[in-house]
Formats: sequence, C-alpha cells, structure tokens
Amino acid sequence: MVLEIRRSAPLAVACAAAAGVLAMAVGRAEDTKNTEVARPAQHHFVLKGKGQIFDKLKDESVEVKLSAAQTEGRYTVQDEHWHPGFDVPPHFHKEHAETFYLMDGQFEWTVGGEKHLMSAGDLVYIPPNTVHSVHVVGNKDAHVLFIYQPGGYEHYETREMSYSEKDREKPEIKKMLREQSDFHLAETK
Repeated sequence: MVLEIRRSAPLAVACAAAAGVLAMAVGRAEDTKNTEVARPAQHHFVLKGKGQIFDKLKDESVEVKLSAAQTEGRYTVQDEHWHPGFDVPPHFHKEHAETFYLMDGQFEWTVGGEKHLMSAGDLVYIPPNTVHSVHVVGNKDAHVLFIYQPGGYEHYETREMSYSEKDREKPEIKKMLREQSDFHLAETK
C-alpha cells in the first residue's frame, strides 16, 4: 500500500523555512565548535583582565567581556586597545551590526561616506551592509568598547589566533579568514 501525502503550498513554504532555520542552526553550531556552549540567560560580572584575552594581534589587544554564549547569541562585548597605526580598510558586514564607544584616544571613522574625527565619549553605530573604515589618529592607543550583534565575534578571533602571525599575512589565509568572519572588502574607485 502506498500512502500519498499532498502538501498545500503554505505547508511546503513552512517546511522550506524550517529547513532553512535548521541549516542556519547547523551552520552556527559548526562556527561555535570548540567554544563555549550557550547557556540560559543569567547575570555576569567580568572584572578587569578576567575575560578571554587576545593580546597576540599585531596592532590591537582585546578582552572579551561578554561572549555570544553568555548572551544567548545576542551580542559580544569587548574591551579593546587599538595601537597607533591601527587601520582597517573600507569593508562591510552582511549579517552583523557594530557599535564602538571610544573611551580614550582618537580615531577617524568613515561610515557610509561620512567622515568624523572622534575622541573620548563619542560613539558610532554601524548597521549591516554599511561600508566603513577606521584608523587610529596620533601616537596614543584608542581605548574602545566594542559591541557586536548578533554575538560570535570571539569565534572569529579564536580562529584567527590559531594561525601564526606570519601565516595570517599570507593572502590566501587572510582572504579565507575574512570570508569566515563576515568581513567583506568594499570596492574602491
């Protein structure tokens, strides 16, 4: 006996949507391998110097204050020091928004073609698909509180740190890391 199942168009659409959500969840699970497991929301105290530290980056040092696992994937919060010479070329993120609150030093942001010299107390919010670039101005570190939404930026840094500094400069590795980190270089004219 053969059982024939007829699906209505709305049911087929719902099934396709569910499959898409499952595929995204599997993709996220792949991205979070060997990292913290998400937990139900709870409060956190993170004392200075007690978060996950990334200090082997060439022109910045980073302390993760809140990870995606600690915020149910909502965001990542990092305390960052960008050293003189820190410079990020024009780029955009397809899936992530970024907020930068400057606590000390100066940097120049260009976002959506608008340029600003910013100092302590200034903030910039950058939605997805917005071309932006930044560089530190002067000979003093820029001290920044960085909020990345949705969370997971710490996974990109962990992946990047699995390569030596020399390997991270190789064009093919640099390109692969950028692609995996939702970092897309903007076309320059």
